[in-house]
Amino acid sequence: MDANVVNLTCTYRSNEIKAALSAAGVKPGAACLVHAALFALGWPQDSANVAQTWLEQLREVLGPGGTLILPAFTYSYCRHQVFDPLTSKSKVSLLANYALKHHLGYRTLDPNFSYIIIPGSEEHAH
Repeated sequence: MDANVVNLTCTYRSNEIKAALSAAGVKPGAACLVHAALFALGWPQDSANVAQTWLEQLREVLGPGGTLILPAFTYSYCRHQVFDPLTSKSKVSLLANYALKHHLGYRTLDPNFSYIIIPGSEEHAH
């Protein structure tokens, strides 16, 4: 299946995401790098925003001490484009673009291979 095609034949509920992440070994307090073709997995039945749903479920499973890492590659240097870590959209991640739009976490400064890092709460960061 093409990663850009939305799989409408497969639907799931938000709580199933959390159960699947836990079954895959994602634990509270972990650092989790997420790079997935979310639309290929289907559409959440109980949400209109796939990225928001996944980020909420990931944060819930990781808990306040967990860290979420999202690839936000732009390849801007290769394309002779100006890279702005606050506004240059990711070419590879719906989750990273949602995080950029909503000012979640911070972005590394590599113009080609940047990441969005969303740390846990301050009280658990030390």
